[in-house]
Amino acid sequence: MRMAPEGLISNIVKYFPPEVRSALAERTGAELGDLLLFLAGPRDSTLRAGGQLRLKLARDLRLLEGKGHQFVWLVSCPLFQKDPATGGLTSFHHPFVRPVGDQIAEGEEGERAVGNSYDLVLDGSEIGSGSMRNHDADLQRKVFATLGMDEQTVQREFDFFLEALDFGAPPHGGIGMGMDRLCSMLLGCESIRDVIAFPKNKKFQSLVDGAPTKVEEAKLTELQLLCLVDEDEED
Repeated sequence: MRMAPEGLISNIVKYFPPEVRSALAERTGAELGDLLLFLAGPRDSTLRAGGQLRLKLARDLRLLEGKGHQFVWLVSCPLFQKDPATGGLTSFHHPFVRPVGDQIAEGEEGERAVGNSYDLVLDGSEIGSGSMRNHDADLQRKVFATLGMDEQTVQREFDFFLEALDFGAPPHGGIGMGMDRLCSMLLGCESIRDVIAFPKNKKFQSLVDGAPTKVEEAKLTELQLLCLVDEDEED
């Protein structure tokens, strides 16, 4: 909506009663010529879109010129999040993050658990991510259960991992740094592909070395692999 002499104008103002439009103008302190931007939708996607809009406006209006780099640590992130497609719970970081407080409540309370995870952000871009890992087998089983995994699935996919934790594992954690992202920012590149040695295109092809390419039959035999791709099939 844009603030004009007659008030807020837009092709969507007809959906807002006059008292709501007046309240919006008052709450935002809108003055003549100001533009109000609105985003609506699922919370997570709306927040992401708002973040990208904020960065675009900062670049377009040259608000970052002459400013120093800004670092921020993101902590106290949720342990779980809702999958917009299925409505079920998925891991916010990964399923092995240790919960804050070393426990998970039952039901909806458990869905609001907070994880011992942390992200390092520079100028709006994530350059590092890490967490404290779960080292308690029983607690890890509760995490799997909250994610909707049945006992058979857990045993089939993570039995080796839980067995290792049963032997005893010390508290442990770490962080991984995105050096390609950091380098692209320091060099002022718009894409990390400009600093990656062998960048892939949208078809996951490396135009520098021609990968992926046909694997020799001897290599497949050595690794006991069977290639089902038809030799006459085009890329």
